[in-house]
Amino acid sequence: MITSARLLCPGIFIAGIAYASSVFAQNSDLGAALARLEGTLNVQAQPHMNEGKIIGCQYVFDALMRDWSYRQGGYIKVSGSVAIMGLGGKIGTTVKVVVNEIDPATMTTTPSAPSRVYLIGSDFRTNVDTLVSSTESDVPGGRFSVYQMSPTTEMILEAMQNNRLTVAFNRRDGKTDLQLPVELDVLSTDDNGKRTRSERNGSAFAQCMSVVLKEVDAAQTAPQ
Repeated sequence: MITSARLLCPGIFIAGIAYASSVFAQNSDLGAALARLEGTLNVQAQPHMNEGKIIGCQYVFDALMRDWSYRQGGYIKVSGSVAIMGLGGKIGTTVKVVVNEIDPATMTTTPSAPSRVYLIGSDFRTNVDTLVSSTESDVPGGRFSVYQMSPTTEMILEAMQNNRLTVAFNRRDGKTDLQLPVELDVLSTDDNGKRTRSERNGSAFAQCMSVVLKEVDAAQTAPQ
């Protein structure tokens, strides 16, 4: 005859139920916290410096999203940057994406690098066909891709106008790509999910680009 564990050890059974309830409540609280933060966490417009000179302008971002394609809705932290670079009188563009899977029970993260990163424009065109090179980033979980000037430059400049840039990437060498809409006017996000917004990033990026374009023009007209 099989005897119920509840009858054998009622104290242990009740303690087990209490522990399980505590864990469930904790996980529910963590899940609710993640849900409040979901979306763009912060964005900064920054110059890319090389030997004391500005050679590029970049939007650096952090975001939280749910992965319904590879993790059954599990949360992932996505960081990265998109940049317009001017060097040697030429203009190129870069896209960097760093992915970390989040364990909701412990809030620990595990790097999980994509093998494909690119941009999607408002007209649904992409810059995939203009890829120059792509390598794993020096940051665990990251990939860094270099693209030709067009159409990435136009996509970034258009995004400056509507404060929205869509970054796409795959997971685990898969064919399905996730789409992350980055809100470029988000400066920060508090613990309750309230976002501080400003046009500061757009202004800073525009000022940076004016410097880069002058450097590019100077390099193109300099005596050979």
